Amino acid sequence: METFAEIMFFISLLIFIYFICRGIFKLIKGAGSKQSFKYGLIALAASFLFVIVGLIANPVKNTASSKDTIAHSKKISTSKIESPDKSSNKKHSNKSSSKRSNSKKTTLKKTSSSKKKPSENNSDTKKTVAKKSSSKNKASTKKTKKKVYSFNKIKIGMTKSQVISIMGKPTDESSSTLMYGSDDLDFENDKLFDGSPDKIHKAAIKKDKAEAKESSKKRANESELKSFAKVFGQKDVETLQKYVGSAYSSIETSQGMAYGWKTDYGMLYRLDDSSTGITHVYKDGLVDSGTQLYVGQTLKQKQRRNYYHYN
Repeated sequence: METFAEIMFFISLLIFIYFICRGIFKLIKGAGSKQSFKYGLIALAASFLFVIVGLIANPVKNTASSKDTIAHSKKISTSKIESPDKSSNKKHSNKSSSKRSNSKKTTLKKTSSSKKKPSENNSDTKKTVAKKSSSKNKASTKKTKKKVYSFNKIKIGMTKSQVISIMGKPTDESSSTLMYGSDDLDFENDKLFDGSPDKIHKAAIKKDKAEAKESSKKRANESELKSFAKVFGQKDVETLQKYVGSAYSSIETSQGMAYGWKTDYGMLYRLDDSSTGITHVYKDGLVDSGTQLYVGQTLKQKQRRNYYHYN
């Protein structure tokens, strides 16, 4: 209230100054200045009015402040009176709290000692349970672990009994297969020829390649040997007898004369059957002990060329 009255007082005072200054200015000019003075007086009256209002409001504030000081002094006096009572109460409470704390300590000691015993028992039981579980886990891992088989000693061409004596009892078996875990060994005519282990499979491939190469070489040799057998069978007896001991060997049999010729592709044997006049050429042996490669008429002498002269 006081601040509002002060603000309005200053505003009305400023209005008063404004209108007075305006009236003086008009008076100097010679114009009508009555109205300005009139408004200035009104503003002055208003300012006095707000001053009175401020004075009226100020005593109320003073009385309120005096009441506050009285109440404050009463509080101080009561606090001084209550302080000795509180100190005595504090002493009493401290004694009782110390007694309680001592009693609590004793109870805590008892409870802690009583708790330690079951906790120790619990730790022992936990240890035994942990040991049992670990032993179970070890046993289960041993069961779940698959047996690893080594095929390092196994070779292509071994029989079933040889493989079993090295590897032990198979996990599964059939007439042509032995199973060891997830690996299989394949047999043909009781001989190992292939399998899933890398070492055995690579050995089988290598053997197949070698056999294929050998067979192709053998076929080439056989074709060459056949051509050599034809040449050997078509030679006349006179030429053979001439080179016996150097290129050819000879022997007399019950069927007729036999000759031998060692070539780069194998041994050839010729038999000139005296009863039939037929020449037979064999490889690796005579008649039943060898393989026949050529049959033809026996030539006794070298055919001579006939020369004709014309006059």
